[in-house]
Amino acid sequence: MKNQRKGSNFPEADELRRARSWSLKILGRRPRTESEMRDRLRRRGFSPAVVQQCLQWLCSSGALDDEEFAREYVRYTQRRNPMGRIRLRQQLQKRGGERELARRVAAEITPEREEELAGWALQRRGGLPPDDISREDRLRQLRRLHGYLARRGFPAGLIRRVLNLDALDGLR
Repeated sequence: MKNQRKGSNFPEADELRRARSWSLKILGRRPRTESEMRDRLRRRGFSPAVVQQCLQWLCSSGALDDEEFAREYVRYTQRRNPMGRIRLRQQLQKRGGERELARRVAAEITPEREEELAGWALQRRGGLPPDDISREDRLRQLRRLHGYLARRGFPAGLIRRVLNLDALDGLR
């Protein structure tokens, strides 16, 4: 009689064990949303039933938690790559977070904190242009900074305040 590996009489159980093991390895690298894990497991070739069972197990064990992922993502981006609530919500949805969860977590950033983040993003970009350059050069640099902050997801009114554009309206 051949030596058989334990569990080989139950191919689905063996596949589930491999899926769980692989999932924990992937989650050890960085947190992921349930949607991201589902996609990764499918691409890895696990059957739909095993994918579903594995996801249930990961969620019930606490290894996979979309809300905790979203909150950690917000904390990380605020430290490393400041962005406004608009872009943050888009990024969370892009990573597979539910629309309502992304909206709720992004809304936890206060307007004061968002203004602080915009100021920090502006400083990382070199700050406001100096006053001793020509009006055209200053306006060109301010337009570029406005576009940069808008792409970072900050609202237009906040950008105007951070760049102090209301003081420039008389220059045009």
